[in-house]
Amino acid sequence: MRGLIACTTIVLYLATSSLTRGAEERCAHERAALAKIRDLELPAREKAIRDTEQELTTAVEESIGLDEKITAEKAAGAPAQVLDGYAKESNALRAKIERLKADVPKRKVEKAGLEERAVELDTRISMGCPAELRSKDDWQAAIGHWENKARTLTIELVDTNKANREYYPSEAPKIEGYVRTIPPTWPSDRVKAGDLVFISSTVEGNVLGGGWLSLPAKGECPKMAAEYSDVTLTVDVASQTMTAIIQTKQYWTPKCAWSDQVAADTIIFHRAR
Repeated sequence: MRGLIACTTIVLYLATSSLTRGAEERCAHERAALAKIRDLELPAREKAIRDTEQELTTAVEESIGLDEKITAEKAAGAPAQVLDGYAKESNALRAKIERLKADVPKRKVEKAGLEERAVELDTRISMGCPAELRSKDDWQAAIGHWENKARTLTIELVDTNKANREYYPSEAPKIEGYVRTIPPTWPSDRVKAGDLVFISSTVEGNVLGGGWLSLPAKGECPKMAAEYSDVTLTVDVASQTMTAIIQTKQYWTPKCAWSDQVAADTIIFHRAR
């Protein structure tokens, strides 16, 4: 089961006004969500990588042992039918080894990324809830360009109904996010620079909530319809970062169908340079 990023959280902090109970609760909820990712989900993924590496080691050892057994059986004059059975088993093991070896570079990159993410989460959690928070218009600090640390993903958040609100002050802000730089893992045949990837549904205080575009990974399920996943977006003005807490929608392969399950993920954005 696979998925793309589905959920992001942006919270804006400034020391200019008193912290409201609602803001304090949101901050505590965010820290708890980050701690869950750090303490449960990252270790689970790290264990999955270790298990796969052990599976490769075991398969190599079994293949070597089987080759030795085949050599001994041939020397002992074993029937062709027996040798054919061993040959099929050996071929299956070799195919498994090649499959697991093909993903070694990918696992190394992912493992390094998990370690980096753990450090980022520790940093964000240790910041705690600020003593003071900005006013109800804190979300405005989210407007502009943001990029991930690797600078492979850049998005622009745009205030789309600013002019309307000058005449209709009670109208809720509408924020949209457009992708400007597309990561190599995204399906480039389905997402182009300038495409809409975020639509706000709620803008309250320092929190933007809405939907984040979800598509299957590059090269998988090209005919699957796109989905919008629940998302919240969190900006730290002091460090000029935006923490994206993501509830990533999952999908089944090769069935190519969306699941009702999600998996938490995190991206740390920085102001685009």
